Amino acid sequence: GELVSTSKSLRSLQLANVSTALVDACSVSPVSSFLEACSGGTKLRELDLSLNRIDFRCALTLETIFENNRHLTRLSIANNPLGVLGMRSLLRMLCRKQCGLLHFDAQDCGSGDSAGENVEERVFNAGKPEGRYALDLAFPYDRALLRALYTAAERFGLAPGDCFSEMSAQPAFDHPAVSPTGGRELPAKGKLAFKFSVEKVYGETPASPEVDIAAFMESRLRVARLEPSFQKVR
Repeated sequence: GELVSTSKSLRSLQLANVSTALVDACSVSPVSSFLEACSGGTKLRELDLSLNRIDFRCALTLETIFENNRHLTRLSIANNPLGVLGMRSLLRMLCRKQCGLLHFDAQDCGSGDSAGENVEERVFNAGKPEGRYALDLAFPYDRALLRALYTAAERFGLAPGDCFSEMSAQPAFDHPAVSPTGGRELPAKGKLAFKFSVEKVYGETPASPEVDIAAFMESRLRVARLEPSFQKVR
């Protein structure tokens, strides 16, 4: 992954069916480690990750690593257990202006965990990311969750200090700076617990009974809604 990230000439990479068997249903595809090693900003334009046991956890890693990569335009991720949650990661990549992805093949990816189906981990919700999180940064999915929350803060126009509160970490943790490629370098060990909120972007909830609650909720929805970039839909 590091060699792929630093290569200036590699444009297409086929990695179909290269993952070893998973230990159990909660294991994460080894492809996650490869993807994180590409965080330096690969120049790949086409990537084939089909048949690699990629579930929604690994899909979130893919999303958070390539969400600011303008080079990757075509992705084959067929025959993976993405489920609904994994497909959402791909669709968010399509929506992002900073992400170059224009085409993806997700044939036979309908199976996989969905919210409420054997999913014990915290599931990322881009429209409503608020909540309490307890992360173990030794796990790729937990690091992907943290990167996704930083992206959510940026999308709402908030600094990390406005969103993260009641933080406790072992060892000590500071918010990493944004790298030249748009990502954040996270430690691969340590435990982190915090509360995440984007309420500052909404303002105070009106208490008067005369306020149009429907209009108020619609205004909140407009702020939270993800819409495709104009460059992606023209």
